Amino acid sequence: KIVVQQAIEIPERCQANVVARMVFRTPTTVADGEWASIPAEILPDVRVARTLVPDCCNDVPVRVLNAGSKPIMLYPGMDLGALEQVQAIAN
Repeated sequence: KIVVQQAIEIPERCQANVVARMVFRTPTTVADGEWASIPAEILPDVRVARTLVPDCCNDVPVRVLNAGSKPIMLYPGMDLGALEQVQAIAN
């Protein structure tokens, strides 16, 4: 899964790249390759977009949209959802 690494305020009706980190259940689940966040609503009116993320555990940029009418705060450790391993197609 991915969790917020640095606190951030996202203004109303805005999107931001949130600095996150990967958290694995066990060290054996770490696999090389490319990862993408799974789109999800993490709070009312707050959505995580599908984002292709680098193969690293820290400083992972994840796009989050605040569609609500008030600013929201995301704090370190807050769950941003799951990641899935993907294979990027080169042109």
